[in-house]
Amino acid sequence: MKHISIIICMLLLTACGPRETATQQATAPTANTAKTQTQVANQDNQQVQVSHHIRYRDEGVIDSSILDECTLLGSQLSESFAQYAAKNDLSAQRLNELNINASGYVFDLEILNALSSGNAFLGHRKQVTIGGTLYKDGQKVDTFKATRNSGGGFFGGFKSSCGVLHRTVNTLGSDAAEWLRKKI
Repeated sequence: MKHISIIICMLLLTACGPRETATQQATAPTANTAKTQTQVANQDNQQVQVSHHIRYRDEGVIDSSILDECTLLGSQLSESFAQYAAKNDLSAQRLNELNINASGYVFDLEILNALSSGNAFLGHRKQVTIGGTLYKDGQKVDTFKATRNSGGGFFGGFKSSCGVLHRTVNTLGSDAAEWLRKKI
């Protein structure tokens, strides 16, 4: 019985989702630098430029609670994309200002929609849709669109709404990197 209690306590403690804090927001990039320090993977991989903070295409269609509370979604999507790009033999260069006319590959990602309904007690129902346009030397190559839904996963009731939305953008970053690998 003692072992079962310990296992249950461990599961409850590990089920807590990530929370956005003032410390995380304070680590946002400064406006002084055109490039950030983030470059994932080695120089032998095909390089693609992506925005450091993925923007919403139209903030008017995004619930104000998402805009006010989940302020790191765009950065989390960019970071996730860069990490999964490295796993797909691509090198993601995250820039503060993206120029689609730059030489080489530029992947202009956007958050098209984000929905947050439900709660920890009744169950989360979250959805994020992203879209992107791939450019090479300023010329449009192809477009990408993907949607992911999440109910929070195992012990979703212990996760915040922003934590569940983070799960969706993390998976979408993987989807975008896998799609891009096939296009380059």
